[in-house]
Amino acid sequence: MNSFICKLCGNEIDTISCPYCDTLNSIEYYSKPKKKFISVSVKHNLPTVKEAVSIASSNITSAKKNGVKIIKFIHGYGSKGKGGDIRIAIRNYLRMMRHGYSIYGEDFSTKNIKTQNILRSLPELKKDSDLNKKNEGITLFIL
Repeated sequence: MNSFICKLCGNEIDTISCPYCDTLNSIEYYSKPKKKFISVSVKHNLPTVKEAVSIASSNITSAKKNGVKIIKFIHGYGSKGKGGDIRIAIRNYLRMMRHGYSIYGEDFSTKNIKTQNILRSLPELKKDSDLNKKNEGITLFIL
């Protein structure tokens, strides 16, 4: 039997009608291929550090519910030339996560063993514009 995630409450269900929130999920919702890789900008609209970490946290929760395997967080490098507060806070937050690990943008390279393993399991990531660019303004989080 297939199980799905309710698009409203996020609970795992095995029918179109959610027994938890009574949402009638459309059949089109289930026929869409699930994304395994998403990009999330935590710097859009210039959030505070706390807001940026909250954005990261809610996107990780949502990604887990929806079967996403990799999140590319776009946090920027910072404007002072030494790495910004948001970048540092996001990386510290991800480091504390129990279920997952990070690949920093500067290590997101076909020469990196962690990256090689990810590219084997998700070959479409080879098309990512940041691969082999040593971009310190991103961090990949693997769930």
